[in-house]
Amino acid sequence: MPFKYSAPGFLYTRSTMKHPPLLILVLGLPGSGKSYFSKHLAHELNAYYFSSDRTREEMKLMGHYDEESKQEVYDRLEERAREVLKKGKNVLIDATFHKKKRREQFTNLARQCGARLKMICITADESLIRERLKKERKESEADFAVYQTLKKEFEPIESSHLSLHSRKNNLAEMLRRAKDYLLAEKA
Repeated sequence: MPFKYSAPGFLYTRSTMKHPPLLILVLGLPGSGKSYFSKHLAHELNAYYFSSDRTREEMKLMGHYDEESKQEVYDRLEERAREVLKKGKNVLIDATFHKKKRREQFTNLARQCGARLKMICITADESLIRERLKKERKESEADFAVYQTLKKEFEPIESSHLSLHSRKNNLAEMLRRAKDYLLAEKA
């Protein structure tokens, strides 16, 4: 089920939209802070928020991390995003997107829906990631071993994107930089 933040939108609302809808992919490794950042960014943008962790849980696929199960989750995310984009609304997807083919899946979705695609990659120091992954997280099963595996498998991002480095207390700075990035390239 889509989660829609109800705060006033700073980008484009339905009534004032002069640009195509925006599809934002927030990607990064477990523990990078991407979900925390994504929830706040979606709220500030008045965008629909879809999380791979929450979607996996809803699909009863927790504990299933084979390629087929992972693809089912990304396919469901695509389906949900397509529905919202077709209505001309902004969407933010929060997932690792560690494989190029999954990023391409959503690049194609943006093209098909006439949406603008923006990617934001979240990173953090490994010591902070280790600390974050020691804490129990409601929607994610990833631990430091999963982080290490995905780090080895992470395929380089070859398209235009914004890289943000997460620290303990820099959320406001990250949000400001993300909004500047999203507004700078309206076309």
